[in-house]
Amino acid sequence: MLGTVALLIAASIFGAPLRSSGVIDILLDKVKNICKSGKSILSGTFILHGLFFLITGSYYVTFAVLGPMFKPLYHKYDLDGTNLSRTLEISGTGLAAIIPWSVTGAFIATTLEVSTGKFLLYAPMIYLAIILSFVYFATGFGIKKISQDTINHQEV
Repeated sequence: MLGTVALLIAASIFGAPLRSSGVIDILLDKVKNICKSGKSILSGTFILHGLFFLITGSYYVTFAVLGPMFKPLYHKYDLDGTNLSRTLEISGTGLAAIIPWSVTGAFIATTLEVSTGKFLLYAPMIYLAIILSFVYFATGFGIKKISQDTINHQEV
């Protein structure tokens, strides 16, 4: 367990400066400027979270940092919070098994004695979830919308 706990501590130490230095805010502003619809916000969330996860290697850190930052954008585009949760889950947990320096990737590689690249071949749920999420983003299938009245009621 020491290796797993050490990776979590290292990810937390590495993730905190990214937020406090403003790197995450700059990237979020880029996403805001590029994304002009609900579909693009979903894709932007996936890409930014995937990028941040690649840097930190820990979705515990990325969920806590990016989740609250994206929530107002989802409300702006009338998207329910479950969409944010699902997008963060797929782009964090889904990628975790194939990133060698993530806690999950390191655990899989050491336990199964198989590299994460070879593991990916035998885990179609990982890449199918990512592909299907972009299909859902493009088609709007399974994307839950909320009304402005509901958003205003939640803010009170």
